[in-house]
Formats: sequence, C-alpha cells, structure tokens
Amino acid sequence: MADVSLIAGSAAKEIIENLGFEMADIEYVREDGQMCLNFYIRSKNGVNIDDCEAVSRAIDEAVENANPTGNKPYCLCVSTWGDRPLKNDSDFDFFLDVLVEVKIKKSVSGKKKKFVGLLKAFDNDSVTVLVDDVPVSFEKTNIDIIRPYIGF
Repeated sequence: MADVSLIAGSAAKEIIENLGFEMADIEYVREDGQMCLNFYIRSKNGVNIDDCEAVSRAIDEAVENANPTGNKPYCLCVSTWGDRPLKNDSDFDFFLDVLVEVKIKKSVSGKKKKFVGLLKAFDNDSVTVLVDDVPVSFEKTNIDIIRPYIGF
C-alpha cells in the first residue's frame, strides 16, 4: 500500500493552503488503540482551535475520497504545530526570528544544556540562536531537540 501520509497530504494540501495555512506535517500513528491521521498546520498569524476545526471540516471529504488507508478506519485530527520539534529546513525557515528552546546533548561551556532565544540562522551543520542579545551557535549533531518555546 502506498504511503498513507503522502496520499492524505496530496488530497488536503491545496485546501489547507487556500484557507491560509501551511500543512507543516502529517503523521499516521496509533493513539489510544486506534489509528490516527494527524495533520499539523501553522500560520505566521497563529492557529487557534477554531482554525483547526475549520481545516478539519474542509479536508474531511477530500481525504476520505482519497482513501489513504485502503478502507481501514482512522481518526482524522488537525492540530497546531505547538511545540513540536523542528526537523527540516522548512521548519527552521518558518521559525526564523521566533523564540525557540534548544536542548543540547553535551554542554560546550559550563553546565548549561537548555537555552531559550530567537532563532537567527541555520545551515546544514549549525543553528544560531540569540540568547540574551548574544548569538550562540550549536552544532546540529549536538542538538537533542529544538522547538518553538511556549512560556507561561
């Protein structure tokens, strides 16, 4: 069977974009004993619960007609990006100049392993974050996780 996420994404991408959102990721995973097809959307203007509901209603029929699971039951969910890890250049690009949290594997200087700051730059090998007005670069191989920072 073809890739469920690919089929579902192809059916939904244009609809999501026409609603003013970016389809950031799709996962087909088992949750609470059932298979779930999770769409993650984002927008520079933010995403709220009403947006998720509107996108879910808009893509439901198109995804169902595409039959990505080959008639196997699934739950369709639409969610915000939230604090999901940044995985690829598109993610890093989207979150430039946004507050991120970086957790590193090995401390480079001192004992600090967690940093919060503005994502300023990235390339294939490193990420630069502005922490307290000081640029701090991290080798990607030493990053355990980098994600948008959600503070309360």
